[in-house]
Amino acid sequence: MLSDRNPYRTVGREQIEHIGGSFYKVDGVEMEVTPEVASDLDAFIGLSRKQAKTVETASGETGIRNFRNYLASASSISRPMRLAIVGDRDTRQITKAVPLKEELITAEAFFDFAEMFMDRNGYSSRSCMIGVDTGAEFSIILDSWHPEISAIRNDDEGFLTNSIYLKWNPGGIELGHYYERLICSNGQVTRVHSRDATINSLATEQVNRMLALPDSNIMKKGFHEFSNAALLAMDTRASMQELKYVSALLEKFGLEADEAEKIAPYRKEVQEYATRGYDIDRNNAATALASMTVWNLYNSLTAFASHNDMWPEADGRRMELGGAAVRFLYRERDIKNYTDIFA
Repeated sequence: MLSDRNPYRTVGREQIEHIGGSFYKVDGVEMEVTPEVASDLDAFIGLSRKQAKTVETASGETGIRNFRNYLASASSISRPMRLAIVGDRDTRQITKAVPLKEELITAEAFFDFAEMFMDRNGYSSRSCMIGVDTGAEFSIILDSWHPEISAIRNDDEGFLTNSIYLKWNPGGIELGHYYERLICSNGQVTRVHSRDATINSLATEQVNRMLALPDSNIMKKGFHEFSNAALLAMDTRASMQELKYVSALLEKFGLEADEAEKIAPYRKEVQEYATRGYDIDRNNAATALASMTVWNLYNSLTAFASHNDMWPEADGRRMELGGAAVRFLYRERDIKNYTDIFA
């Protein structure tokens, strides 16, 4: 089972004691945590990276260790938090820490729920997407027995609009739209993910609410909202701030700067501004136009998420980046008072 490969257990945040560097004790057992988990553990107790650096500079490693453990103990009184921590058997590292808002949902319970969801709503499983930690994240793509196809514009490519994904981690189950552009200009298929709802326990009321979602207005209006955002993006040039945002997003997903630049050429266009005497760093990047539309930038991002050969086909990062692309598409646009050197 998934949990056998990457075992997890539940603990209170105060049970995770910092002992120095990247090492913590969990109920007296010393374990190393990844940098991402260390950052999450700090965030759970309200300790920012800047605050941690300030305390460490002033008081050294002993000071930041004691401060972390004090905050963890204090927050457990005012705001108790339980976590599902995921361990890697080979490295003996904690690789994930998932907050439990209500109860732990096991992988086995998730698959039981998914089967119930498919039987009730007329869906079948098409594929799976696996997170870096299989014991902490898993998604299933579901296709309707009665597929529906819509287009953003009459002359545009069609989208398969009523597929769904179910995503699990020990803290909850997420359901969302899974749009698939059937024919892209480059001859490939592009997939779009958009979250619609989450449940944090398998209580009857929450389960029934999610089971009923395919017939609800929430799902029916989803593609309409996506179409409106897409139409605006087609007619709107991206700002340099938006280009910078996408570039930083790609680097957050592990791309080297040169690779990110091929998709979102922020540094190249900053230099073009500089050669014309305009310093983006000293001016408002949200009022300076980039060279492409928001739609073109969004398409470059989703094309990479769907088709790059850097990640395995079933790698969960594809879905994560696709979801981030949709959130970027839905953001309020920077469309006023542009400085345009590309006109």
